[in-house]
Amino acid sequence: MGHDRYITVQSFKGQSRVDFRQYVRYGEKIYPTKLGVHLTGTQFANLLLFIKEINNDSREFRENKMKSFKYNIGDGLFVTASNGFPVIHIRRYYQSEEMPIALPTKSGIALRYGEWDNLMNLIENVQKRIELLETV
Repeated sequence: MGHDRYITVQSFKGQSRVDFRQYVRYGEKIYPTKLGVHLTGTQFANLLLFIKEINNDSREFRENKMKSFKYNIGDGLFVTASNGFPVIHIRRYYQSEEMPIALPTKSGIALRYGEWDNLMNLIENVQKRIELLETV
């Protein structure tokens, strides 16, 4: 997606999984870091359901036509943007029964606008890779 951030599609314990992750380079090799988030097949499907609305909102957010947006894609994972931060977050939120609202955790990734645009260009390819993985 840019800036050593990659999308990977893999099978984990028999389930499809999509990772959005920061990588680091050591010499000729590149390694994943802890910075990032993985989506289950269901969460990715939910992301695809909302993708047009999220992308439209991201454009309006960039043009300062809206102050924030928040989409729940399942199991505490949200796609958000808020005033003052020029990024689109894909982040896990936590909420206990005593808490009136869910709060963001450190688990996630903040995509710069160019990285978000690259994700939009890659989303169809990611979907095809998931389908290939599930047929094997």
